[in-house]
Amino acid sequence: MYKIVGLLILLLLPFNSIPQIKFVNYDDINNNRYKINIVLKKIDTAIRNNSFQKAKILLDHVKTYSLSKNRIQTLSKKLSYAIKVAKQQKRKTTKQKQKQKQKTVYLTFDDGPMKGTTKVIDVINKEKVPVTMFVVGAHINSSKLYKSYYNQVKNSPYMLLANHTYSHAHDRYNWFYTSGYKNIIKDINKNHILLKKDVKPNSPPYTRLAGRNVYRLPTIKTNDPYISKRQLKRERKSYDAIWNAGFYLYGWDIEWSLNARTNKYRQTASQIAQKIEYMHKNNLSTTKNKIVVLMHDIMFQDRYKGKQKLTKLIKILKKNNWKFETIETYLTSVNIKNSKYTQNVKLYNIEKFITNKTKNIKKYKNIKKNNTIAIKNLEQF
Repeated sequence: MYKIVGLLILLLLPFNSIPQIKFVNYDDINNNRYKINIVLKKIDTAIRNNSFQKAKILLDHVKTYSLSKNRIQTLSKKLSYAIKVAKQQKRKTTKQKQKQKQKTVYLTFDDGPMKGTTKVIDVINKEKVPVTMFVVGAHINSSKLYKSYYNQVKNSPYMLLANHTYSHAHDRYNWFYTSGYKNIIKDINKNHILLKKDVKPNSPPYTRLAGRNVYRLPTIKTNDPYISKRQLKRERKSYDAIWNAGFYLYGWDIEWSLNARTNKYRQTASQIAQKIEYMHKNNLSTTKNKIVVLMHDIMFQDRYKGKQKLTKLIKILKKNNWKFETIETYLTSVNIKNSKYTQNVKLYNIEKFITNKTKNIKKYKNIKKNNTIAIKNLEQF
């Protein structure tokens, strides 16, 4: 009965007033969800691969679908955070590259010309790396053979000539540096006059004392950490007098040496390269990011297979992104720190120091540092 009445009412009502029934197509909904999930996965992969432009385009495309505002906001936040992290990583990598570029090694060779000098010249000319040769005047004048070695050194485009005293302190270092500064300066100046015609005009007289690891430069003052305090007191005035006479004294950070008794290298090329890296990493050098390596020409004779070993060291350093320079570029950077490995370091303005040298010398202070920890760490290799 009620069903018949209901049908009659529907028939009597106008057509527009009848409620429209919508039929839902579940296949379309599932297809949209599937498409959205695919796009979301693509956005995630794009963010992981750091292709942020692609992720932005996909995110704009997703906004056309019926997604909630919260979901879109979380996606946009995720994308912006990923971009921020990527920029930070890029800055870090650029800083690391800049630090790698700053690493400079100064290969220096003492006591030439002598046996082994020509082998050093062959390697340096082949590898095309600039080095510094600290020359002994008495060796140049000792024979025609050594004189010819010296001529090869001065004709090499990669070698800087520097002063290593005329007599090499007669191999009596304690006596020589306490014999009176006038005699010492006379000996160094004799070698300076000998080399003067073969070095660059108006260049500072680059000098290294025989048997002493001493710096006397406009920005650095260090004493030899390997001699006794008693001996240092006797010799210190001589170092200052040499500096006052106008000679720039250069020491070293690492020595690669030959054992005179066994005629064998104390360290391999790989071990020296490791020491250089260790010193740079722990800021143990006299000047930050700059390592001065001391070697002697006599080490590189054929009987020691010196050419192969020197070549190996240079190749390892090249592989580790080290820049090779002569000591004439050592003072270009004022980035000098109070080193753990050296005893006395003081910063000064180079121009003021040169114009008013005598006043600044009085301002030097001896900053005593305990070097035993740093030296022990180096000896572990």
